[in-house]
Amino acid sequence: MSGSDVDVAVTDWIVSKEIPAAVEDMTGFRPHINTVKRWRSNGVAGVRLRCEYFGGTYRTTRTWLAEFFAASSEAKQTRRSRRNPTHAGQPRRPIGEVAKPRAMTARQQLEARGVL
Repeated sequence: MSGSDVDVAVTDWIVSKEIPAAVEDMTGFRPHINTVKRWRSNGVAGVRLRCEYFGGTYRTTRTWLAEFFAASSEAKQTRRSRRNPTHAGQPRRPIGEVAKPRAMTARQQLEARGVL
C-alpha cells in the first residue's frame, strides 16, 4: 500500500476482527470472521472485498464494504441471468412447488417397494 493508492482517514479503517460487527450495522446480518476472510481472499462471484494490510492486520472501510456488496450482488445477478436467460428477472418458485412433487414421487416408489 502506498499513500497515493489509498486516501482514507485513520478513523475510517475497520480492522479485520471488527468487520463482522460493521457488516451487522450495515445489513443486520453478522457474518462469521471466516466468511469475511473468504470475501477478501476468494471473493463472491469474482468480486473480492478490498482490504489493505498494515499494522499486522487486514483493514477495510465501510465504503469498500458497500462497494463489495453492490458489485457482488450485480455480478451474481448477471451470472444468474446468463445461466438461465428465459427466467432472468423472474422470481424463483417457492420451495414447496419443487419439493412436493419430488417427495410424492419418492413416497410412491417406497410404497411400491413395500417399505411404507
